[in-house]
Amino acid sequence: ARGWPTKVEGLPRVRQVTTGERISACVCEKGRAFVWGTIGDVPTAWVPEGVQGCGPVRQISVGLSHVCMVTEAGEVYTWGENFSGQLGLGDKLPRRAPHRVEVG
Repeated sequence: ARGWPTKVEGLPRVRQVTTGERISACVCEKGRAFVWGTIGDVPTAWVPEGVQGCGPVRQISVGLSHVCMVTEAGEVYTWGENFSGQLGLGDKLPRRAPHRVEVG
């Protein structure tokens, strides 16, 4: 662990960042989302890794062990641990990649 601020290398211009206990995420200028850290006991990436298959992202948020994001098209995607159904997918199974949440 570092006790001082450290620049995260390799990211385009960032417009939003969110951090959790063991995972961080950001949305960059052109709507690309990146995550790094650990979800549950599974390392996601030790450096920022682009999120694939969801289109441009408007906003992203992380919880204790899950990620939720909203695309520019208004779609909601979640992934990670799902002990309490927090992914909104109708079950309690964990997901290792983004899954679209049916809203409304």
